Amino acid sequence: MGIYYMKLDFVSANADDALDFADLHRKCYASETHFTACFPRDLLGDYYRLFLEGGFVVIKAKASMGDRINGFVVAGSGLAEKISFFKKNNKKRILKTAALHPRTFLKKIIEILFYRYRGVSAFFEPCPFLILSIVSDRTEPGIGAALLKKTQELCRQSGNEKIGLYVRVDNLRALHFYLKNNFMIKGYTTGQFYMEAEV
Repeated sequence: MGIYYMKLDFVSANADDALDFADLHRKCYASETHFTACFPRDLLGDYYRLFLEGGFVVIKAKASMGDRINGFVVAGSGLAEKISFFKKNNKKRILKTAALHPRTFLKKIIEILFYRYRGVSAFFEPCPFLILSIVSDRTEPGIGAALLKKTQELCRQSGNEKIGLYVRVDNLRALHFYLKNNFMIKGYTTGQFYMEAEV
């Protein structure tokens, strides 16, 4: 499952961690021109707070000798409904972000349109327990793998046999990571592969 060299503590996160999650998200994804990395800190904090207060599996990883968060994972059932709720209730703030970052927003819109009208969706049935995101500061190798392993354990303990996630087709680093960790591509939709693994 990968080797990690620093001693990590895995702790259930709570709403007080929302802004720390937002900071780490923005730091990790800014160079990859993710539209969500353009969100203001408080908006992204509100996004993560939905999951932190909503009964989802949210684990943070911290080095035993440090105070800052080195990574986190958000997973569970009903993720799509929460994301839709967030978009609906923050439409104006999201549009304002788009206006302030037109290049990144335009790139996202072009990708959505391209994959929607040129891509071929393959039918698949996603499992109930999904990973929304695994974020690691990459200070040491293996933090993401350790978070994934912990999430799979919690998934199994909650009575699920499989765990799934979506990965953008152009995110080769993430695809390689999940394939290396026994996930298989089970489907495709609008520029994303749906991947799944047994727990």
